[in-house]
Amino acid sequence: MDSLRERERNARYLKKKSRRRHLLIIAAEVVLLVVLLGCCYVISSINAMQQEGTLEQDKIYRPDFVVQEDPEESDQQADATVSPDDDGEDDDQNQGNRPVFNYNDVMDQYWNILLVGVDARDNESLTSKVRSDVMMVCSINKKTNEIKLASVYRDTYMKMADGRGYQKANSALFYGDVYDTINTLNMNLDLYLTDYVVVNWAAVAKCINLLGGIEADITEEFITKGFYNSLVTETVESTGIPSNQIWVPGHYTLDGVQAVAYCRVRHSDSDYQRTARQREVMSQLLQKAQDEVKRGNVGLLISMMQEVTENVRLSISDGDLLNMIINARSFALVDQTGYPFDKSGAHWVGDITIEYPVVPINVENNVRQLHQFLYGDNGYEPSKMLKEISEYVKKISGLE
Repeated sequence: MDSLRERERNARYLKKKSRRRHLLIIAAEVVLLVVLLGCCYVISSINAMQQEGTLEQDKIYRPDFVVQEDPEESDQQADATVSPDDDGEDDDQNQGNRPVFNYNDVMDQYWNILLVGVDARDNESLTSKVRSDVMMVCSINKKTNEIKLASVYRDTYMKMADGRGYQKANSALFYGDVYDTINTLNMNLDLYLTDYVVVNWAAVAKCINLLGGIEADITEEFITKGFYNSLVTETVESTGIPSNQIWVPGHYTLDGVQAVAYCRVRHSDSDYQRTARQREVMSQLLQKAQDEVKRGNVGLLISMMQEVTENVRLSISDGDLLNMIINARSFALVDQTGYPFDKSGAHWVGDITIEYPVVPINVENNVRQLHQFLYGDNGYEPSKMLKEISEYVKKISGLE
């Protein structure tokens, strides 16, 4: 009798265990389905943001020390990296300007992305014929996930990659497209920017609102000299996002529109301080996004992507972007700066016919400092093109 009862108990136990296992399998399948649907949703959002997005890598300017992945493209790159007034000498001279070791190995360790903020309305292209108010080099160390940001002052005097001579850096996007901007920066900074993210002010405001705002001090000078509240009103009108003006100086948690106005003020100080504020806001946004991921609130980042679909263009692949979202908590913004380091911002500089240019005092030395900042002491030596640019700027500006 006892044996029969024991067999019945065992049978009930096994039946219950089987039911529990079946429920666990169903739960796992549901979770997997939700994850797959989430991934499909994220990818569809990414695809929506990538209109005008894909970059053809063979159209990107490479300094002469950046080795191409496809040897068959070497002839095309040789043509692309020759100055318009090159005398046609062979590559011996160019070879002599390359570092004694393969600097390409250094560059391969970093993923260099151009971050651009544009003053564009919702119905305008984000990647051509528009003003680039923000240009940042975002360099990611692929081994450590450490991030460094370098703002390029929008009025920096540079050689245009599209052949228009020397102009202010932000004119590359206004008169051309994102290729012209990337190639101009690569040419004048000896960089190898391979991807871009372009946002308008609406995208920034929406993200900041979803993340709960950013902390900042609104000074008396901002209000009285910087036309801060006029910028708040202008941003509301251009984005359609509601906000309020601030008339009492103090420390505030700024909403998205107020934060955008904070990034745009320059008449109370200068463009140098403005770019520092832009990097400050970027730092807070990254930290807040990481905090949300640490709390398991990945859904908020997905909501952000949905909100800014029409306000962002990027060339980053679906896989790379998904990987960045998944590993968001591992990224760390470790340093930031502005370029050029040594500069003149006078009304007129030498024989330059452009008003208020930001002119590097010795381009070659400034670019050396930039590479030191981004990559450390890794044996950088300027390319032939960079040396030519440096000599020209020195001659026309009179700055040593």
